[in-house]
Amino acid sequence: MRLRWWAAIGLLVAGLGGVGLWLIMTRVWPDPAMELAFLDLLGITDETLKHSLQGNMLELVFLGLLAITFGGLTIPVAAYLNYRFGQPDWQTQDPRRLLRQGTWVSLLSALFGWLQKERVLNWTIAAVIIGVFALMEAFFLTRDHA
Repeated sequence: MRLRWWAAIGLLVAGLGGVGLWLIMTRVWPDPAMELAFLDLLGITDETLKHSLQGNMLELVFLGLLAITFGGLTIPVAAYLNYRFGQPDWQTQDPRRLLRQGTWVSLLSALFGWLQKERVLNWTIAAVIIGVFALMEAFFLTRDHA
């Protein structure tokens, strides 16, 4: 697939994820009745389960939308950087590279969001996690050239 299509699809996914985040942060989360309506939409009818899932389910949806948004935003940036600095035949050697790099950023953003929610994220932890993710990507980039 051409890089322009990858970039367009990535921006579309990021836009849809951003709209979902905006709806959750402005419409659903501030209003507890909307949270219960959201759980009704999912088909959860037990009142005890509904009240125990009320905050947790929306946190999972929020983190998922956060991951989708950042993953979609990463794909056009990764497409340009790989086009500019990658080898001329990188698309034939590693056709899923953009998807993998977008997935790394998705996982990183969801992990950072969850760690921030738990109030344990600091610069040291962030640097270590980014280093681990960068080393994993470096392994994938160099394993084909060895």
